[in-house]
Amino acid sequence: MDYINTQTYRADLTALSRTSNELASANLGEQANRYGELNADIRQSLQLLAQDHPDVLSIDREQPGTIVDFEQLGARIREFNDIISSLRMLYLEQESLDNFLRYTISSGSRELPVTSVDDPVLLELEQEVQQLEQGTVEASQRELAAIKDEISAQGTRLFSDDCTIKELCVQTGETIEECQALLDEIDEVQETRRASEARQRQDREETVTKTYEVWQDVSKLQERSAALDSDIASVQATLSSLPPAQRKNAESAGRTRTETMSALQQFLEKNLLPDFANVYDLSVDYALRRVHFTCGDNHVSLTLDESCALQTVHIPEDESLAMKVREALLGQTNIYRVIHYIAMHV
Repeated sequence: MDYINTQTYRADLTALSRTSNELASANLGEQANRYGELNADIRQSLQLLAQDHPDVLSIDREQPGTIVDFEQLGARIREFNDIISSLRMLYLEQESLDNFLRYTISSGSRELPVTSVDDPVLLELEQEVQQLEQGTVEASQRELAAIKDEISAQGTRLFSDDCTIKELCVQTGETIEECQALLDEIDEVQETRRASEARQRQDREETVTKTYEVWQDVSKLQERSAALDSDIASVQATLSSLPPAQRKNAESAGRTRTETMSALQQFLEKNLLPDFANVYDLSVDYALRRVHFTCGDNHVSLTLDESCALQTVHIPEDESLAMKVREALLGQTNIYRVIHYIAMHV
C-alpha cells in the first residue's frame, strides 16, 4: 500500500509559516516607522509653533522623549484656531487703521481724496480689501481641506491595508495549524496501518510456522504408525508361529507391560511433574516429546527437541505470552522452569 510522505508537506508548511511571520513583522515595522515619523513631524511642528509663539504654546525641551497627547490635540488645535482668528481680526483692524491714517494725514504734495472714515471711497476700498482677503482665505481653506481629505483618505487606506495584512497573516497561521493537525492525523493513521500490516504479516508467518510444525508432527506420526504397523505385523507373525500355550503367555506378558507403562506414566504425571495452583490437566506425550497443560483459560503446548530442550510454545488464547516465553526461555532444558514462568505470567 502507498503511504503519504508528510515530511515534504511539513517542510512546505514551515516555509509558508516563516514567510507569513516575516510579512507580519515587516508590516508591523513599517507601521511603527510611519507612526514614529508622524509623531516626529507633529512634534517638530509644535516646536516650530512654540518657537514662533512662546506665549501661546510651550514645550518642555529638556524632555526630548515627551509624548504628544493626541486626545488633547484636537481641543488645542481648535483653541489655537480661535486665537489665530482673533489675531487675524486684530491684524485687519490695525491694517485698516494704518491705511486710514496713511490716506487721511495731510500731505503737502497732493490732496487726499478721503474726507472722513465714512467716506464712500474708503468704505469701497475696505469692502474690496475684505472681498480679496475673503477670497484668498476661502481658496486657501479649500486647498487645505482638499489636502486634509487626501491625507485622511491615504491614512484610511494605509490602516485598511494594515488590517487586511494582519487578518491574512492570522488566517494563514490558523490554516497552517489546521494543516499541521491533519498531517498529525495522517501520520497516526499510517502508523496504525503499518502496525496492523506488520501484525498481519506476523500472523501469516506464525500460521505458516504452525502449519509446518503440524505437518512435521503428522509426518512423525505417520512414520511411527508405519513402524508400529510393522512391529505389530512382526509380533503377530511371531505369535502365530508360537505354540498355543506359549502364545497365551506372551500375550499376557504384553498386556502386563502395557499396563505397567501406563501406570508408570500416570505416576510420573501425578507425583513427579510440578504442581501449580493454576496449572491442571498436565500430561506428557513421550512419543512426540510434547507437554500439554491448561493454565487459567489458556491451553499450552510445549514441544521439545531431541535433547529435551524447549523448541516451540503454542498458546492459542494468548499469542503475546507465547512470544514472551519463546524470547525468554527458548532452548531451556528445565521444563519445570518453563511451566513456572507461564504460571506466573498468566
